[in-house]
Amino acid sequence: KPSKLFIVRYIRRKYKKAGQDIIITAPVIDEPIAKCEADISLLADIVVSKFVDHLPEYRQQQIYKREGVVIPPSTMNGWVHQLSPYMKLMSEHIKHQILQTRYIQQDESTIKVMDGKKQGTHTGYMWVMGSIELKYVCFEYQKGRSREGPVKSFKDYKGYLQTDAYEVYDIIDKIYGDIQHFHCWAHGRRKFVEALNNDKSRSEYALNQIQKLYDIEGKCREANHTHDQRKEERQAAKPSLEQFKEWMDKEALVVTPRSPIGTAIGYMVKRWEKFTKYTDHGEVEIDNNIIENAIRPLALGRKNYLFAGNHDAAVNIGHYYTIFGTCRALGVNPYDYIVWFLTKVTSVKTSEMAKISPDEYQKSIKANT
Repeated sequence: KPSKLFIVRYIRRKYKKAGQDIIITAPVIDEPIAKCEADISLLADIVVSKFVDHLPEYRQQQIYKREGVVIPPSTMNGWVHQLSPYMKLMSEHIKHQILQTRYIQQDESTIKVMDGKKQGTHTGYMWVMGSIELKYVCFEYQKGRSREGPVKSFKDYKGYLQTDAYEVYDIIDKIYGDIQHFHCWAHGRRKFVEALNNDKSRSEYALNQIQKLYDIEGKCREANHTHDQRKEERQAAKPSLEQFKEWMDKEALVVTPRSPIGTAIGYMVKRWEKFTKYTDHGEVEIDNNIIENAIRPLALGRKNYLFAGNHDAAVNIGHYYTIFGTCRALGVNPYDYIVWFLTKVTSVKTSEMAKISPDEYQKSIKANT
């Protein structure tokens, strides 16, 4: 049966004490948006439909209209924005928790933003960090792709950071000596895939060498190896890595530097130390595909709602994606969580956000089953 919209009516009766001028009535129900027509369940359905199922608000309005309920665009959009401060509280908690862990993966992706100009849109960036240990992800909007965003985020961080080879992260290495930086083999492999049409034989050789590294990772996953056991397996691959590096050094002398194959080889050779450092650390992944997968909903959202209305809206979108991305990573039903979260958030202190986090909700569900 399809879902239905219905009216919930709350009646607060008033009584007067006999012989006294004292009026008694039930307290107002604590709601995230005061005097809002929409029940928490409807608010949750709207934001989950938009940010998880990628249904723009105007499509949702058409769906509700078929049920005989007309929600003006300004009203629905207003509800989403009025919930944003609560989402910000949880988003900031999630980011703080990620920055307490020893190992973080980081990537970034574009988002179109209306910035008040008459023509076109501004290309902003969502900087996305994630903790494999916690299964938390955080989306943070910045107007550009400069070093300002990550430099600010990792100011007090101490631990392992895994990224692609974007030069901004090299600046972080120089500024903060407590960060150990690792590169992502998936990005290095992608360069050789792009070079297949340019130089098939060299590209295929390189891809075969890289595949050997991934075979080791697959073997470790199947055997459910500990970090120490995985490190031991990786150490055994070092001779093969040295041979691969020798081959690239040799080929770099004969290929055109700016050709696709020359670019691929140069990309790896220039950053070899950060590509191979993972073999000395069993807890670090060979690539940051986990965080790349977390970004995919943002790409789907771009295709559906096309752009953010302004820079503040883009910041709010980041808060929503942080919460729903974390729910996705934890395997938590996003709708059920948001309903639970919104019923509790107004009675919880800012310093107590951990009590209503997605993983706490997950624990409460398990405790009741």
